[in-house]
Amino acid sequence: MEDINKSLQEIIEELQRKVYKEEFNNIVRDQAIINESFCNENVLGRWLWRSGEVKSGSLVPWEI
Repeated sequence: MEDINKSLQEIIEELQRKVYKEEFNNIVRDQAIINESFCNENVLGRWLWRSGEVKSGSLVPWEI
């Protein structure tokens, strides 16, 4: 009986570390939205940084 209780406790602990599928899918969807936003910002930054040169300290000389 003790072995069974120990095994059940291990199963319960393992299940408590799992993420629900719906919650996981929501997190993946939210991360995709964030990634798309960063990608758009990166494209805009490249367009604004026309010279391709940097200032001292590897800073981008933004000129709008």
